[in-house]
Amino acid sequence: MSNLPSDTQRLPKWPFLVGDAALLGVALTLALRNPAPLSPALIFAITGCVALAAILGAIPFLTDYAAQQDEALDNRQRSLDALTRTVAGSAEQISAAAGGLHELSELARAQVEQAKALPEKLKTELETLQNERNENLIAENKNLQKELKSLKASESKKLTELTGKIQQAIEEIEKLKLAPPAPKKSRATKPKLVASEPESEPVAPLDDSTPKSATEPSSQKNEAAELETPAAETQPEAPQTESAPEPLADSPEPSPDETPETAPVEPTVEEETPDEAAPTLSLDEPEAPRADHRISPDGVTRLLVSAYIGIGNRLFVRGTGAGLSEDKGVALQFVSIGKWQWETADADSPLKMKLYKNDEIECTSLGEITIDPGSQSEVSATF
Repeated sequence: MSNLPSDTQRLPKWPFLVGDAALLGVALTLALRNPAPLSPALIFAITGCVALAAILGAIPFLTDYAAQQDEALDNRQRSLDALTRTVAGSAEQISAAAGGLHELSELARAQVEQAKALPEKLKTELETLQNERNENLIAENKNLQKELKSLKASESKKLTELTGKIQQAIEEIEKLKLAPPAPKKSRATKPKLVASEPESEPVAPLDDSTPKSATEPSSQKNEAAELETPAAETQPEAPQTESAPEPLADSPEPSPDETPETAPVEPTVEEETPDEAAPTLSLDEPEAPRADHRISPDGVTRLLVSAYIGIGNRLFVRGTGAGLSEDKGVALQFVSIGKWQWETADADSPLKMKLYKNDEIECTSLGEITIDPGSQSEVSATF
């Protein structure tokens, strides 16, 4: 690569200046040492020395001027080269921009075609979404119908069982009303023994040996009656077995004359009021909904709620622990129609919470729900 004029080393000035000074010194020496008048040869020599000194003194300045001119030309040449390169780069950029414009035009054309086809795609997607929504609604309706049928069947079964139990209770009450009154449960009075005394009295006078044998069976029967009376009294479930004893077939009926003497005083019987018999009835009244607690399969503390609260309503829980607050409720996640869920993985102690509708109406039928960590509770709520 050749060096430009501005890159070459400049000519030093001091040799020329030294030569100029030397020539001027020679001319001055010649002029001072030779007496006047000077000869033409000396004049010519002095003039030559001065001319050469002037030429030597002017040479470095002339070379500097020429170097400056060359440097200016060199700078201009370099600026022209830079301008050429800039123009070339601009040309390349213009060509690239032209290519980009072509690509942009192609992309714009493709986008226009896609925009033309977009309504058809949107229509197809909307039809697909509507079909899926209709299928989901149909499936949900079928599930709801099944749930309603199962609920109706269970409720009708419960109503049938309750009707049967009520009818059975009414029949038991009617039986208790129609049953004879039970005797007073007291061991001090023994009406059975008094009633059986006429059976042991002899009808006609007998020998001394006969009363002993005749009275022995009656006394044995009286003792048996005394033993049977407490046994019968210990059976409150069948009060009709404690009725008055039937007269024996082989015992003679007392005559009208003897009746006032042997007739026992009738025991006072306490009639059983319906209030005393009411506790024996077992009617299954509908109980409040209970929570079904079980261990969560994934270890997450979870609350599942079954509640039909209408469209636009939501369920909230308030409580203590695991991010819950007693002042502001936390919304439950909607799972399906009539199914709501709340879960947390941060529970380290039993959670106590209450269920609210729209964070305003409390579910009083459930009250306070307690869930242990790592378990799930499923409840049914009514508002």
